Amino acid sequence: MEKKNSLFLTIVAVAVLLAAVVGATFAYFGSFTTTVTNRAAVNVTTAEAKSSSFISTAAALSLSVSSSEMLKGTGSATSVGTYAGGNSNATLTASLTATDSTTTTTCTYDVMFAYDSTSAIYGSATTPVTSGTNNQEFVYTITSSAPTSLVIQNSYKNANSDFSTFKTATNETNAIKVASGTISAKNTTTTQTLSVNVKFYNFPTIDQTALASKTFSGKFYVNSTSVVCNTTA
Repeated sequence: MEKKNSLFLTIVAVAVLLAAVVGATFAYFGSFTTTVTNRAAVNVTTAEAKSSSFISTAAALSLSVSSSEMLKGTGSATSVGTYAGGNSNATLTASLTATDSTTTTTCTYDVMFAYDSTSAIYGSATTPVTSGTNNQEFVYTITSSAPTSLVIQNSYKNANSDFSTFKTATNETNAIKVASGTISAKNTTTTQTLSVNVKFYNFPTIDQTALASKTFSGKFYVNSTSVVCNTTA
C-alpha cells in the first residue's frame, strides 16, 4: 500500500511540475489579443511583464468620378476624379513598440484589400473595364518602406496595375491578400509603411459613360486574425 501511495504521489508531483513548466513557457512567449479591423492591436507581455504593442492603421481610398469628367472629346487621357481628403495617395502603417531590453518581439501580419459595402466595383458587370483603354483606365501602384520584410505579393508588384484585379474583393469576407510583413523591435518602436497611389483616367475619344457618376472606395488593411507575435531572448 505504501509503495502504491508513493508511486501515486510521484506521478502527481511530475504532473504539477509539467504544468508549471508549460505555464512558464506560455508566459515567456507572451499572451496575444487582436481587436478590430481598421486598427489592429496586439498586446504582448514578455518575461519581465513589460508591455509591447502592435498597432496598424488602414489605408482608406475613395474616388468619385463625375459625369462631366467622362464626356467624349479630343486630346490625350487625363487623370480625373475627386479623392476623399483630396489626395490620391493612401498610407498603411504598422508599428511595433517593445519596451523590454532583454528580449526581441517579432510579429508577422497580412495586408488585405477590400471594397466598402456601398462601393462601385471596377470590373464588375455594372462598372466594366472600358474596351480600348489598354488596362490603363483605373490603375494603382503599391510601394513599401524599408525594411524589405514587408513583401508585396508577386501579382501586385507591377507599377500602374489595373484595379480590376480587385473586382472579387467585394467586402472583407472576400478580401484579397496583397502583402505580408514581418516586424521586430527590442526596447524601441519599429514602423513599416505601405503606400498606395490610385489614378482614374478619362480617355476623351472613348465612351466611358458606364463609369460616370460612380464612387469607388475601399481600404488596404492588416488582417487582425493574421497577426502572430512572439518574443525571444
